Amino acid sequence: MSADVSNGTIRVGVLGCGTVGGSLIQLIADEAPTIAARTGVRLDVTKVAVRNLTAERSVSLPEGVMTRDAKALVNDPDIDVVV
Repeated sequence: MSADVSNGTIRVGVLGCGTVGGSLIQLIADEAPTIAARTGVRLDVTKVAVRNLTAERSVSLPEGVMTRDAKALVNDPDIDVVV
């Protein structure tokens, strides 16, 4: 399976939003302009699988991005890369 970057976006799914996952999400957000300038694509974190939906997070995510269903995230055809 390969990502279709014809629209200039790579849709990213993240497994976990603790120290590592939260830092990755923040890094993608902070470095978005640099990543886009260097690669010509935008990384878009579209889903994040977590164990506890109500736990405090180090990053703020839009409504509907977090899920408890990691299997569905991994199998989602609308996600290009899972980290």
